Amino acid sequence: MRQQIRFCKSFDGTRLAYAVTGEGPPLVKAPHWLTHLEYEVQSPIWREWIEGLSRTHTLVRMDARGCGLSETWRPRTARASRATARTCR
Repeated sequence: MRQQIRFCKSFDGTRLAYAVTGEGPPLVKAPHWLTHLEYEVQSPIWREWIEGLSRTHTLVRMDARGCGLSETWRPRTARASRATARTCR
C-alpha cells in the first residue's frame, strides 16, 4: 500500500507527522499507544485494517507527539501550553 507522509506544525511549533491513504470521504483516525506511521502499514495487525478503510475513504492517521516520526515537546513550551494542548484533543 502506498501512503503519503506529511508534516504539519502544532500551535507551539512542534512538527507532527500524518499519513494519507485512499480516496473518498475523509476519515481521521486518532493515534493509539506508541504509533509509527511507517511501521503500521507493515504490521500484520494494522495493515489489513488500514487497507480496508482506505478502499472507501481518505484515511488520515497521525503519530502522536514523541512517537514515530513526530517531534516531542519543544523545549521552550511552557507548562501552561502543555495543559492547553491536552484540552484541545
